Amino acid sequence: MKHGKMLIKRVGVIFLAYVLAMNWNLPFNSSSKSSGSFAAALDNDLKLWYNSMAGTNFSGNAYDNNEAFYKALPLGNGRIGAMVYGNYPDEKIDLNESTFWSSGPGNNNKAGAANSLKTAQDQLFAGQYKNGDATINNMIGGGKQGINQSGN
Repeated sequence: MKHGKMLIKRVGVIFLAYVLAMNWNLPFNSSSKSSGSFAAALDNDLKLWYNSMAGTNFSGNAYDNNEAFYKALPLGNGRIGAMVYGNYPDEKIDLNESTFWSSGPGNNNKAGAANSLKTAQDQLFAGQYKNGDATINNMIGGGKQGINQSGN
């Protein structure tokens, strides 16, 4: 049942991203009288124009340093976004939505972490950076998680 809900959620997000992507290609009638927000959408100062490709990602592996995440054009608002690799008409777009993680929802609040704060501060002020870093890493985080692609 849990996997079924997750599948429905993923398909819904992919469908929504597809609908949004298709709406970006709608032609605008510039001869019509427009509101302020519509006029801003037609303003050339708000357009991004590039003379070269964002990069390539033929392996499909975002962890491959030769074709990594930084070789693409990031788009989005932090919660939902995309990375565009390559150039038209052969570009590859990796879609992402912030709730798709390799593990489930987690709690990053560790019990007793506040008690270690003074120890970590003392270690850092004493120049024991490696020990302080290890103490801090034990205080925070809920484990390693990776982002799963919503689609591409």
